[in-house]
Amino acid sequence: MKQHLRFGAIVFLLLFPLLTGAQCGAAAGTAGPVRYGDLAVVPVPDGAQVTRLTSLLAGWARMDEAHLYAGGDSRKTATVPLPAYLIERQGKYLLVDTGLAPALTTDPALYLGKCAAYLARDELKRLNLRPGWDVPARVAAMGIDPAKVTDVVITHAHFDHTGANRAFLSATFHLTDAELHAGRHGGMLGGYMSDDFPAAMKIQKVDFAGTKPLLTFPGSVDLYGDGSIYLVPLPGHSPGQVGVLARTPHGLVLLVGDAAYTLRNIEQPVLMGVYDDRDATWDTLCRLRRLVQANPDVLIWPSHDPQVFREQPTAPDSL
Repeated sequence: MKQHLRFGAIVFLLLFPLLTGAQCGAAAGTAGPVRYGDLAVVPVPDGAQVTRLTSLLAGWARMDEAHLYAGGDSRKTATVPLPAYLIERQGKYLLVDTGLAPALTTDPALYLGKCAAYLARDELKRLNLRPGWDVPARVAAMGIDPAKVTDVVITHAHFDHTGANRAFLSATFHLTDAELHAGRHGGMLGGYMSDDFPAAMKIQKVDFAGTKPLLTFPGSVDLYGDGSIYLVPLPGHSPGQVGVLARTPHGLVLLVGDAAYTLRNIEQPVLMGVYDDRDATWDTLCRLRRLVQANPDVLIWPSHDPQVFREQPTAPDSL
């Protein structure tokens, strides 16, 4: 969720000339035009299952409709969830994103710095955070030793998805080179906090070059080599965003991060109000829309869709 706090001129909201919506017809690519209606859907091979998948709610935020949807009414707001996800596999745990920084609940200046925290004081009121809601606290409340969190997948490097990275430095972080660069060098104006990416992080870079297509996506990485979790490219909202496809006991679930804020972005389709690359965003939304049409059994979970979130199992429940 890029720059969701809108830290005045410090963090939030870059303005773009946007279209309100379009049809997924054909788009030019390096290998020629992609005709989304004819896009082949590559089946997911048989593989192992994860033990469970659960949502970890770190808080809620009031977001302008114009941020969720290009052409939306900036006078209207929606309350959206700020989750991360915990996946158990073979007695160990993987986090998908780490949520907002715990310090934002108690003393935002510890995370943002005094100047930015002061300038953001009104925008911080848009957040509904509580002690014990941050991801490290949620994990601990489930009786899980943080050392058993062996892996963290960062869907993208905006600070509402990376704020608790430092609580899990014993884990290996999986993210694309583009997101790592953005996280460390994109700056607060871009929605990034370089302190979330310390030198001490153990990083395994995700690279889709030369990989096999999967579902409607042009590449994929089998994270553990057993078919339980795949990473797929979902660029656009941010330059190197990835999705996480988990094979749960109840079927396939695709965690799309902010590739779409809500299912409406996919089903209508309609652009989000903020993105890094317009063409890449459309390509990703159209691939997701084709997936919905061709394989509705795959559950798609955008990070900030309140209706989807209410249908998800939240800790301590799981899928």
